Amino acid sequence: SSLDMYAGKSLLMLAKVNSDATNKRVEWSFFDEDDYEIASINSTTGLIRAKKGLTDRETVTVIAKTTDGSEITSVPVTVTIYPLATKVEINEDSRITMVKGAEDILTATVYPDGDLGANQKVTWSSSRSSIVSVDKEGNIVAKRRGTATIKAKATDGSGKYATIRITVVNP
Repeated sequence: SSLDMYAGKSLLMLAKVNSDATNKRVEWSFFDEDDYEIASINSTTGLIRAKKGLTDRETVTVIAKTTDGSEITSVPVTVTIYPLATKVEINEDSRITMVKGAEDILTATVYPDGDLGANQKVTWSSSRSSIVSVDKEGNIVAKRRGTATIKAKATDGSGKYATIRITVVNP
């Protein structure tokens, strides 16, 4: 099983102890000693704190065991830690003109990008959806004459976003 988190953020792990365990207290740790260079884990509560300032995507493997050595009904969990976005860019000009009724697809890149980069998920929004609507995939529809601003915002809590201004004209 796997989970995602972001640099500088926390994640609370939960475990289900077998019902026949005599001691239900759980001890949390990382599988690999090198993981402690990337994050910390509270051995009692299971709270993981990813280090701030990570510039590459990293993974840690979390294990849990009861303090009496009984088994836990779970497998080790891989946690992917993404660096926070430093910039978001919409892959279009900063201003475009569309004819009423036209459709297009916007894409966004979250930096740092690449195999070890930030999570590429963004939320899309329109300042005036009655003029230009946008869905969660970046598909836009020019509905009526006017101007709207479309925003792509990183979902990692960094607050980074990019905008594009779209003017809709009549055919």
